[in-house]
Amino acid sequence: MALGALVALALFVSRSYAVTLTDGAAFAADTFDYIVVGSGSAGLTVAARLSEDPSVKVGLIEAGTTALGDDIVDVPGMFGADLGTTYDWAYTTEEQNGVPSRPWPRGKVVGGSSALNFLVWDRASKADYDVIEKLGNPGWNWDKLFNYMKKAESWTGPTSDEQSSLQASPDPSNIGSSGPISVSFGNYISKAAKSWIPALEALGIARNDNPLGGNVIGANQSPSDINPANSTRSYAAPAYYYPNEARENLVLLTGAQVTRVNFDASGDALTATGVTFVNGGSPYNATASKEVILSAGTVNTPQILELSGIGKADVLSAFGISQLLELPVGENLQEHTYTSVAFEVANGTTTLDTLRNDPSFQEEQLANWKSGAPSIYDQAVPSLGYVTLQQLVGDSNASSLIAKAQGYALSQIGSVYYPILQAQVALLADDTVGQMELIAIDGFFATNGAPEEGKEYITFLAANQHALSRGSIHIASANATDYPKINANYFDVDFDLDLQTAGTEKLLEIAKSGPYGEYVGARAVPSPDVADLRDYSKTTLSTEYHPIGTASLLPKDKGGVVDPQLKVYGTSNLRVIDASVIPIHISAHIQSTVVGIAEYGADIIKGVA
Repeated sequence: MALGALVALALFVSRSYAVTLTDGAAFAADTFDYIVVGSGSAGLTVAARLSEDPSVKVGLIEAGTTALGDDIVDVPGMFGADLGTTYDWAYTTEEQNGVPSRPWPRGKVVGGSSALNFLVWDRASKADYDVIEKLGNPGWNWDKLFNYMKKAESWTGPTSDEQSSLQASPDPSNIGSSGPISVSFGNYISKAAKSWIPALEALGIARNDNPLGGNVIGANQSPSDINPANSTRSYAAPAYYYPNEARENLVLLTGAQVTRVNFDASGDALTATGVTFVNGGSPYNATASKEVILSAGTVNTPQILELSGIGKADVLSAFGISQLLELPVGENLQEHTYTSVAFEVANGTTTLDTLRNDPSFQEEQLANWKSGAPSIYDQAVPSLGYVTLQQLVGDSNASSLIAKAQGYALSQIGSVYYPILQAQVALLADDTVGQMELIAIDGFFATNGAPEEGKEYITFLAANQHALSRGSIHIASANATDYPKINANYFDVDFDLDLQTAGTEKLLEIAKSGPYGEYVGARAVPSPDVADLRDYSKTTLSTEYHPIGTASLLPKDKGGVVDPQLKVYGTSNLRVIDASVIPIHISAHIQSTVVGIAEYGADIIKGVA
């Protein structure tokens, strides 16, 4: 073979590992220093940061495929369009406590749930993060996570005209300026967004220009992960993977489901040697010389741990799995829940519903988006508000509810998670911590009912941020392709239904407040004849897509699965880096926080944190 041909062949072989693979045999034949399971917000962040060192090789395994160039992912104004598609695991919860089974979307795609979410980019109050450290996790506090969240961000601020329309003037020092994820307000401001701040101010909820600076309380306009240069979703894949796809030491395998972590059990601690995965119907083993990192998310990470023999004895023995470590895997599940109300708006109001009602408008606006011209598709969900318990229900009712929460916490004094409940009750009285999130959406996005043809709507959401109820996620069989059982356990604690109902009631006030009172019309959802908002709140709630806690970062004797180095207790080199490690819920959408955890985790692995 001629020298030129040999060089060409060598280049082809090296570059073949610089793109996404679908061949499990080729991936298994390689050797890696690190194997990362899951290519969502956390997994892609970790893999990209570790592979910055050309001397190490990183293998990344994803069950889904890529969504490169797909409008339903890329176009901000199409948020929600990819739910229930091939990009979604499409989990459901168990029916419990009078609450019907609810859909649980989770990303099955390169980019994970960051490709499915509604693009909100915010973070919680300082107190929400500092309590994680107080629960026994040195170094896991606001100061540390704030810096790592900012490391991920590249902020483009609004123009003076946009600030006037949004009634928001954020301080750029609170947002990063050189990270891989583009953060902006997008290039379209809806009437719903323009009305948001004055409507909440009319209810006594003050404007907050800087909700990303450590105090979320108030009416705010929150940025989105939108790249203003081309108005596309700046999710984990275009932020962390596609720009680094040419790295020869970063190999991504798609269409492969990890079924277990493999261990060497000859030492004092288990040593992860690699993983077993299924691709194209065939099983393969991949090896890692340094570490295995699980970034499969709050549902799939506990599933993989349990299938690997790490978990509660009763769960594992039920399916004939030999136990290697006794840890409370799958426990301490927490989630944000929301209720929704939708109203018709005055004729002539342009909303996202106009795209559904007028095909020619939809075609025009999509063409505008593709060409870079102004388009209604250049928006996501900026209008948020976080309120304290006192702002939500008044001082007197807040005192009664706090007493109720204290009573419940005391009833759990024998639980390993009692310290978390104590901390949570303390946060109820903190005037910087949001207990209820309020949201306005430009169009019909209610969790029940359906829009009428030709009509335009506005939808308001109320999301409980700190539910006392705890659920669990456990395997339903020894087969990795069988979905785990999600026991969300919504409203197991009556306090949670009290708050959710109060949130629903607050939405009805917002719809009549300030500028909304001038153009918001008849109530569509719930229908005007629905008077029992407590029952409505219980039976129509939705997940806010923010599950956490199933591999909690806590001391081992306090319900922990991972230590402050994110290592699974009893192992020498198995880490969990994803939302499942968050031990207590935060008053924010979790996208920014999960990326910050992953940035921090990558530095921990590299020894530079």
